[in-house]
Amino acid sequence: MAPGAPQPAFPPAATPSSPVNSGKAVASMVTGIVSLFLCYWFLMLPAGVTAVILGVLALKETDGIYRSGRGMAIAGLVTGGFATLGALVSVVWTVFSYGTMLYSV
Repeated sequence: MAPGAPQPAFPPAATPSSPVNSGKAVASMVTGIVSLFLCYWFLMLPAGVTAVILGVLALKETDGIYRSGRGMAIAGLVTGGFATLGALVSVVWTVFSYGTMLYSV
């Protein structure tokens, strides 16, 4: 403003800030994606379960308007669920195969 110019009556309005991403949602998505690429069930199972737990917590956290990341939380839930299911199928398959191998001799 030029010197001597009249000052505005009110200060300029603050621009609204965008919601902050939920850290739990990001962690859930990353953990879920990483768990899909783990080869061993004893690594895949805890990573998948962690992704599902973080995803549920992130869904509760992103319910309001102050946190974003609901899509990432859902992605973490889905990928973590697939990894957990894959690990459990692998464990059942291994136990069943080992049991039939013992009785085939």
